[in-house]
Amino acid sequence: MGGLDIYQAEKTGDFTFGDAKSLAFPINSSADDFGIIFYPENKKKYAGYFSSNRTGGRGGDDIYSFDEPPVEICFKGAV
Repeated sequence: MGGLDIYQAEKTGDFTFGDAKSLAFPINSSADDFGIIFYPENKKKYAGYFSSNRTGGRGGDDIYSFDEPPVEICFKGAV
């Protein structure tokens, strides 16, 4: 999406990984996005910090936090 992007790949063995795929928007933008870390103690799949030089920041490269909202599932049916 930009000059630098953040990807994920699942570990498949001791020294092997599956195909890398982009984390897409809103983690990646048209700017340089890099240096991601996750909250290990939070037990959430997508929560942590990353660096970016996207517009609207306070300097050249800024640190952003992210936290994936909980997923709500609703079923409706008739029996």
